[in-house]
Amino acid sequence: MSRTNLTTSDIVLQLDTINQLFNTPAINPFSDKPIAVLGGSAVTRATRRPLGRPLRNWDGARLVIQLPADQITPDLQLKTTEAVGRYIGAKIEDNMLTARLSRTRGWVGLVIASVILVITLTLFSILLAGPLENVGEVVRGWIVAFVGSFA
Repeated sequence: MSRTNLTTSDIVLQLDTINQLFNTPAINPFSDKPIAVLGGSAVTRATRRPLGRPLRNWDGARLVIQLPADQITPDLQLKTTEAVGRYIGAKIEDNMLTARLSRTRGWVGLVIASVILVITLTLFSILLAGPLENVGEVVRGWIVAFVGSFA
């Protein structure tokens, strides 16, 4: 694809080999390719770039991979499309597992905090009804405020 066919919604990745699409190359600030300068995988760069300039219409957006002529093979486009599809599927599954783990940890934390709160309030009400029953209202207020600040 020539540079004249590119649009502003295209995400262009200049790579030395197709492996740089998924694998992180060594950092090389002397390179003329941003992927090598930053040392990150091209897929990561491609997914971050639209976040900096949101598109209103994603239908026209394309990912354009520019490679040296000696790296292009007849079946490269098909293999790359399949590889990107597999990567996207695995990344979606990984994101779903991460979200599920976060929700589970959140629920466990909520249950633990709730149990601690119930125990604290129960002990507090036992103390106020029993040994601290004859303490003045001001002292009770201070105790309530103190315990409430930690609950």
